[in-house]
Amino acid sequence: GLAAISLTLMLLATWVGLTPPLLMRSLFDDVLVPNAQGTWLTPWLQGMERPDALKALALILLGIYVSSNVMNAIRRYVLAWLGQHVTLDLRNQVYRHLHTLSLSFYNERETGRVMASITQDVGRLQDFISDGLQEIIRDVLTILIICTILFYLNPTLALLVLLPTPLLVFTTLRFGGRLHLVYRGLWRRWAGLLADTIPGVRVVKAFSQEKREVGKFESRSGELLIGELRAARLQSLFSPIMSFITRIGTLIVWLVGGAKVLDESLTLGEFTAFTGYMWQFYGPVESLCRLNHRFQRA
Repeated sequence: GLAAISLTLMLLATWVGLTPPLLMRSLFDDVLVPNAQGTWLTPWLQGMERPDALKALALILLGIYVSSNVMNAIRRYVLAWLGQHVTLDLRNQVYRHLHTLSLSFYNERETGRVMASITQDVGRLQDFISDGLQEIIRDVLTILIICTILFYLNPTLALLVLLPTPLLVFTTLRFGGRLHLVYRGLWRRWAGLLADTIPGVRVVKAFSQEKREVGKFESRSGELLIGELRAARLQSLFSPIMSFITRIGTLIVWLVGGAKVLDESLTLGEFTAFTGYMWQFYGPVESLCRLNHRFQRA
């Protein structure tokens, strides 16, 4: 029931959030720089004076922004509630299952790694359910709807908007694979050592092994630092490259679209709406790319 409510709110919020560029088109083509072609709102605005039409469109935009934010806030809380309850059930099931395992299972594994499975792994799954999953669904849905609108507005410019997408996907997969190699097992080994040492501190002190354990911990911390710095180098390259690729795409659209506006084959309102959707398209694409890195870290 709550999942259906959350999905409905997400669909409504996504649909409402995608209407402002169409209203901006009407703002230009019906109010600020009226033309004979008009827009889908022309019949409704026809009987109004231009200042009144301007106020009406501004009020509609304000209502859209308020309702979209309210629906998103409710949706996030509902999904967080679901994620927490799913995590609770999963954590209990994992702990219950641990009690059914044989002693050989525990002899072959470090205590810290078993503890990490209950705390860290389940926690990351909760983060995915309550935050990551909803972002994926929202971004994919937004991309599909915007693609449809872009091709409706102008198929030629829409193809130019999609031009950088293969490069964005290739760059994400390339950097994601390298990040996976860096992060694989890094945090788990460090957390496993810590979880094994602290509960067994009495044994460590009894055999005067403090220096040995401190040395092991410092060695693992050094490995963690090297891994994190490697990941930071990769991420510091990733963001500028992604930004540059999208900027090249927008520059091409501005050049071609601007030329169409100058030769009057495209109205200023249509071009404004198109560029608005273009930015809304690249936002979810970059968000999905960043999510891939987040999951590699997890």
